[in-house]
Formats: sequence, structure tokens, C-alpha cells
Amino acid sequence: MLDSFRLILEKDPEFRVVPALSAKAALELLKNAGYDAIVSDYEMPEIDGIQFLKIVREKYPRLPFIIFTGKGREEIVIESLNNGADYYVRKGGDARALFAELGSKIRHAVELRESQVKVARTSRLYLVLSRINEAIVRIHDRRTLMEEACKIAVQEGGFIRAWIGFEDPGTCRVTAMVASGTLDGFFTNVRESSEPFPEGDGLAITAVRRGKPSISNDILADPLMETWAPEAGACGYRAAASFPLTTCRKSRGAMTFFSQEPDFFTETEIALLHELCEDISFAFETIDMEASQGRILSELEQSRRQLVNIINFLPDATFVIDLEGRVII
Repeated sequence: MLDSFRLILEKDPEFRVVPALSAKAALELLKNAGYDAIVSDYEMPEIDGIQFLKIVREKYPRLPFIIFTGKGREEIVIESLNNGADYYVRKGGDARALFAELGSKIRHAVELRESQVKVARTSRLYLVLSRINEAIVRIHDRRTLMEEACKIAVQEGGFIRAWIGFEDPGTCRVTAMVASGTLDGFFTNVRESSEPFPEGDGLAITAVRRGKPSISNDILADPLMETWAPEAGACGYRAAASFPLTTCRKSRGAMTFFSQEPDFFTETEIALLHELCEDISFAFETIDMEASQGRILSELEQSRRQLVNIINFLPDATFVIDLEGRVII
């Protein structure tokens, strides 16, 4: 029966169906690959459709789930919908109409979940933008601001990792300075040469060198990420994006975001994150200017004190300091 269902659905090239003879077998499949939707019977060996639905909702809350069964009792329908099923399709009647309905329900469930995910992503990124701008207002230390920005990106934005690094002009390498998210060897091993060699092919150095965003929506298949793909895949990184940072046009750096979802970075996400990194760059410039002004004022105060000391040791005389700081005896 499963093979028959698969053949009927796969007459539409949009569908690829992987059958499983039990809920346990389906859960094993879910561990090793990603799927767009689940169509489940109600009566199955060991675990029925409702129990299977509860497990899926706990482990994969966004995965569309459709109950497809000949059991049409009202309590089963209510229980399946109450536990998060997207649709309930009852077997029976004309086969062509039945599978047309099932195909339509699958498409609609997937499209609805994808739109919900996009809205949630955008909302999270707007929250990240707001929180980091709040941090920019209250934090006037570069490293503290970088640490806070990475932490907000992970905690509020849902990224698996965020890090900031700057190019060392002496060694021509981008070195990761601060990071937030999962701790693993991938971060500690990131050292990207800015020279045009294979080890220089990476998102961060590409963003630094070109001064524009560098995106990889499928790390495992992206030639730009070939050097780091095996380690990134082992850490669960499926997509990444790096955005340039500048400090008074002197120090070049980048902020990089990692997601465990492939194709995460759409035009909307890229535009918002680019705006975010421009805000951070402006904050760095402001912090550096404030520090420079502080040093100048400190040097002027030190010069004034030295001048006062000199005057105190000189014979009696009248000293006048004009508006340009010149001393007239």
C-alpha cells in the first residue's frame, strides 16, 4: 500500500516520497535527513499516529504533519488537531480525488509553515537590530560591544554561532576576536589569510576584502567553503553569512553568522544583517573618535600642568596666554 501511495504521489514531479513501515522507522529517517512534511497513518505497529505526532511535535515542532487514515472517528480528528496536526485526510472514495486532496494539503501545509518561519525569522532579526542598537547607546567599549552583539545574535536571533574578527595588517590574516554560541574547534581554528590562496577562500576574508556581504546558503556544497565544510558540517553549520565591519576606515573586519538551517539567508535577512553591521561599524568609529578626543584632552591637560610648573619656577614676570595657546611674557 505504501508503494502504491508513493507511485501515485510521485506522478507529480514536485513530490519525492520516502516510505516507512512504522513510526520508529520514520523517526530513524528523520535523524539522518531533512524532510518537508510527514504523512502518517493512524493505526501502525508499536506507536499509533497520535503518539507519533506528539513525538514529532516535541522534536521537530515546525515539520508539517498530516494524518491520512481510514479511521474517521470524531475523537481521533479532534485529538490529532489538538496535538498539532496540520490536516486530517480520510481515506476512501475516488482515488484520483483522494490523492489530489492529499497533494493539495501537503503543498498548503508546507507553504504555510514556510511563511510562518519567514515571519518568525524576520521578527527575530528586527528584535536583534533593536537590542544591539540599544547596546550601542549604552556601551562605549569596543570589545564589550562586540561581545554583547554576538550574544544578542545567538540568544535573540536564533543563530547557532556569531563571531567577529579583524584583519591583522602584519600577518594578513583575519583572527576571530569574540564569539557566542556553541563552543567547538571550528571557531578556534578559524584563521583566514587575506592572500589569494586556497586557505584565503572563506566568507569572512571575502567580506573583508570586497567590502560587501559574503553568503553561503549551503556550506556543504559551496566551493568557497570547501576548506572548512567537513568541520562545519560536523558542528551542524548548514548556512553562513559574513558582513564587513570598518573602524575609521583603518581596521577591516567582519561579523559572521551561522545557521543550522540551509537557505536561511534570504534577501530580507541579508538586508537587515547588513544594516545591523553598518550600525556596529558606525558605533566603532564613534568609540574610536571619543577615545581619540579623550587622549587629546588628556595631553592638553598634561601640557597645561607642565606649563604651570614651569611658570612657578621662573622669576617674577607676567604671563598672558592668548586664545591660540601662545604664552606672552
